[in-house]
Amino acid sequence: MNLKILKIIAKKRIIKNNLKPNNYILGILYNKNINKSFYFININNICYNNYNYFYIYYNKKKYLSIIKEIQYHPISDKIIHIDFFNLKKNQIINTKLNIKFIGKPLGVNKGGILEIIKTSINVRGIYKYIPEFLFINIKHLNINDKFYVKNIIRNNDKYFIKESVNNIICYIKNIKKKTVVKNKK
Repeated sequence: MNLKILKIIAKKRIIKNNLKPNNYILGILYNKNINKSFYFININNICYNNYNYFYIYYNKKKYLSIIKEIQYHPISDKIIHIDFFNLKKNQIINTKLNIKFIGKPLGVNKGGILEIIKTSINVRGIYKYIPEFLFINIKHLNINDKFYVKNIIRNNDKYFIKESVNNIICYIKNIKKKTVVKNKK
């Protein structure tokens, strides 16, 4: 698997006055042996380009990491803080795997509506074996058909799905046409 990695240049955080520079975001990088606070600026690349992994350059060292938590401002909805988790070689992680749906379901062609319940699933495995996306083919779904977690076909056994097999990912909802009854007087 090719890792899609974004480089982040981190600036040392000065705790003395606790003021952050304009347009910078506070970040924390942690693991068992690491706990570093820093500022970084290229936030748009993080949030809008679906990067799963990040190289954080801090004090002339490079740290491979993933996002564990993002905190937003309650009013402006701007990102104010991001926690990064530093990955070690062959480390097992718990993460969310985003789902991409392939094809137009048969039931939609017949007037049904695709209802998506889950856009990601929880997985556990060695980070380098977890794919960027889980592709699910839904072309065969007819009206009232459901796609369950147990229907997922994976191309490798290097990661495990941590969801109930009976969880519904999506289904085709039947839309009944309303008939208009005219009152005769």
